[in-house]
Amino acid sequence: MAMVKHKVSWFQTFVPLYEKVAPLVLHITNLENIERGELPLNPEELVHTVVTIRPALETLRKMPEPKEKELRKIKKEFEITLSNCIKAAESAAKYVKLGIYGIEGQIQLNNTINSIVLAHEYMESVSKQLEPMLKK
Repeated sequence: MAMVKHKVSWFQTFVPLYEKVAPLVLHITNLENIERGELPLNPEELVHTVVTIRPALETLRKMPEPKEKELRKIKKEFEITLSNCIKAAESAAKYVKLGIYGIEGQIQLNNTINSIVLAHEYMESVSKQLEPMLKK
């Protein structure tokens, strides 16, 4: 019974945080634009997403570690998702500063895309794991 109570308590903290940032993360990690050779957001917009995502990541990290293995995995993967969104924004900021020309600018653009793709993969995993739990 204590395990169920702990799980419910953890969910009551995690789910509102997830629901708050998930739409933004899904927008950032939209791979359709990348497949067309575009970023999901322009670099300036991507930089501004950090204002929402960084506090969410800090809140997530302060949450107690769940006792259940599946919840620990969800928490860890969501941390990785948010961290990669922040990395994408930081790389986009460097890209804007350096400009599109030159090797350094291209490196930052590649870093931005790589972070977006990683965030996308982890967000998909988190969503798939959460879906059956949220239906209960």
